[in-house]
Amino acid sequence: MQILFYLFMLLGKWIDPEPVPDRPNVLFIAVDDLRPDLGCYGNLRVLSPNIDALAAEGILFEHAYCQQATCAPSRTSLLTGLHPDETGVTNHVTHFRTLHPDITTLPQLFTTAGYATCGVGKIFHFAEGYQDPVSWSEPAQFETTSKVKTYIQPGNQTKGKGVSYEITEAPDTAYTDGKIAAEVIEKLHIYQKEGKSFFLAAGFLKPHLPYTMPRKYWDRYRTSDFSLEAKDRLRPQGAPDVAFHHWQELRGYTDVPNQGPVRTMLLDSLRRAYYACITFVDAQIGKILDELKASGLDKNTIVVLWGDHGYHLGEQDLWHKHANFELDTHVPLIFKVPGMSAKRISNVVELLDIYPTLSELASLEPANPVSGISLVGQMKNSTDQHSRFAFSQYFRPYGAISGKVKPTHMGYTVRSGEFRYTGWFRINADEPEFEELYDLTNEAFERKNVSNEKAFESIHLDLKKRVINYKNMRYELAYAD
Repeated sequence: MQILFYLFMLLGKWIDPEPVPDRPNVLFIAVDDLRPDLGCYGNLRVLSPNIDALAAEGILFEHAYCQQATCAPSRTSLLTGLHPDETGVTNHVTHFRTLHPDITTLPQLFTTAGYATCGVGKIFHFAEGYQDPVSWSEPAQFETTSKVKTYIQPGNQTKGKGVSYEITEAPDTAYTDGKIAAEVIEKLHIYQKEGKSFFLAAGFLKPHLPYTMPRKYWDRYRTSDFSLEAKDRLRPQGAPDVAFHHWQELRGYTDVPNQGPVRTMLLDSLRRAYYACITFVDAQIGKILDELKASGLDKNTIVVLWGDHGYHLGEQDLWHKHANFELDTHVPLIFKVPGMSAKRISNVVELLDIYPTLSELASLEPANPVSGISLVGQMKNSTDQHSRFAFSQYFRPYGAISGKVKPTHMGYTVRSGEFRYTGWFRINADEPEFEELYDLTNEAFERKNVSNEKAFESIHLDLKKRVINYKNMRYELAYAD
């Protein structure tokens, strides 16, 4: 797969690029809970041939980060181009329209410009009452939990959480992600027939819990080992307790205990199921991309694929998202733009940069200021520097996600070069109560908190100052070179 990728890259360099179309279409692909476990990101155990092919022909950002590692705040930030503290959305109940009724979202910008726009699947947060009809020119599809079928087997269908993973003999289209792919393909047919410029968003639900998929995807991993090394399961040395949670999202499934340790055999099966769901979604994305190419629409369509946040699979004594570590915040981000050559970009970027990037590519002026920075300069010339910093945040206690409990702490984190710094602030405090600094030069994720080590003092003080500026919404200072 890596050889194929670099062959595509070389071919892209030999072909003279064409100009980006004046009024391009946009295919906007969101994948829920997808960390960068893909072949094109170097994990060759994952079977993701369709996303890998997209990356081989497109522009892959190796170090893209979300602004909060949970669905509603991350998606709101991306879709508004604003930081979580600017939108006021840091939990799963606050709707940005209640605080900013006149804000123009990314799809709304295209709607106002006369595009046909539609969201199919999870684009905004999935909760009832969290949608934004004004963003679209036609009603969204499969956009809330009440409009999807989580389980296929009758015995697993419950009002709350059922089993944590399900494998069936059902076809792809029995599952909502299969239906989403079919609906998106139908939309492409309609838009082509009517000659409409479009912004079409496809929001896939997997690999979010519960991990449910047809058996053929599960069987593709029958020979893989999904056990973790003992050292990978350990919390980083010297990390404060506030940085962790108790796997609350995983708890409550009928095969997972509500507290205490989870059976190792189950965790190994869950890791396998997570990977199988990635392959399942990859197949649905492949169907859409194949249709886009067969119809000829690819010549005038920008494709952008992103994950809304990262994910833990048992590493660092954590499961799922809801924290400030590298695995929680690092996300896949891939663009394919007509006329632009394939490349990989190693600069640190943020998901909120998608809004201004698509605006510039489509020659649209945002109706209100956005905080992200366009990536077009980097996409045309990968040596063009954007920013060396990516910021994110998360609160404690975990229960504050429901809005029924007030947070006592907010942790703000920054990724810069090979370092990640996190400061945990009591609400309304000016100085962090707990601090973390990690050197990721030779590590995929955090191993040892070095915030008290003299050798890292200058890096510590610089990143701490930036985080304090970020916390106080002095963004220009936080990002300053």
